[in-house]
Amino acid sequence: SGIVLQPDGKLAVGASVKVTTKAGHTSIRNASIDVYDSHASITTTDAEGRFKLKAQPDATGLLAVHDE
Repeated sequence: SGIVLQPDGKLAVGASVKVTTKAGHTSIRNASIDVYDSHASITTTDAEGRFKLKAQPDATGLLAVHDE
């Protein structure tokens, strides 16, 4: 869980957030996350920029994408 902020410090409402793994393949197109992994965990931030994702033992990081 966490909060996503834009570079100017504003909340990133509606941002897509994904857990990255060594085995997964992800690309970004038109401010959207394209996923080529059927086990990928992706969510969208709420009105306060908050998100929750399940822990993954093979996680290597988080990717957050927002259109602003």
